Formats: sequence, C-alpha cells, structure tokens
Amino acid sequence: MSIWGGDGGYGDPWPSRSHRAYVDSRAQITEQRAPTDESVRLLREMEQAAAAKFKDAIRLEGNGFNAVVFFEAIHFLGEEKAHCLFDFNGQRFEVEASVSRFESISDPNALITKLHEKVARCIAAEMIVPAYTKATYGLQHQAG
Repeated sequence: MSIWGGDGGYGDPWPSRSHRAYVDSRAQITEQRAPTDESVRLLREMEQAAAAKFKDAIRLEGNGFNAVVFFEAIHFLGEEKAHCLFDFNGQRFEVEASVSRFESISDPNALITKLHEKVARCIAAEMIVPAYTKATYGLQHQAG
C-alpha cells in the first residue's frame, strides 16, 4: 500500500478513478496576408518619395563645360578626324577620333559617334573616379 492509501500503482493514489483537469489557456493568433495592390502602390509611392528626397539632399558643385569641335581631312591616309577641345571644371581636355573615308561614307555619323564616346569616357573618368574614391575612402583623388 502506498502512502496515499491507494493500491500502490505508480504513485497514483486512486488509479481506478478518472480525473478531470481544467486548463485555462489563451493563444494570440495573428493573420498574415499577402500585400494587396493598394498597399504595394502605397509602398512604391513612399519609396519614390524617399528617393526623391535623397536626391534633392545631394549638393553638387557647379560643373562648367565649354567645347569646340573641328574637323580635319587627311587625304593621303584616307581618314577623317574630329578634334574636340573642351574645358571641364576648369581643366582643358583634348579628344580626337578618326574614321576611314570608307567608314564615313557607309555611316555618316560614325565620326561623331566615336568622338562622342571618347568625350564621354574622358568626362566619366574625370568625374566618377574622384567621386568613387571620395565615397569609398573619404579622400580626394590625386590625378597622376
């Protein structure tokens, strides 16, 4: 016999009797829904407004640009050249591009397209490298 007065079955004083237990429990259920078209539209509007505020907060120094383009025909080589002299941020640059006479006949814009690409590369190198260096390392770019 157990200390509980029952028949000694595994610590249960009255193994033949049934027991009822009442448990008070609460659960909080949160419903997660997929975003609606309206909420997606509102999110995009907020993102666009934030991007516009960010861009407006950026201050750029004045970038002066003046250019002169002149052309040259080199008859004995069968080439056409275009030269572009331009001042950009107080520095003077010279860029030239050339195409063969045959290329200029087949594509009349070939010379200007090549000159445009070279001027764009020169300006990009002058602007992007210092901006990247400053943003990455916090230093002023030293040309040379």
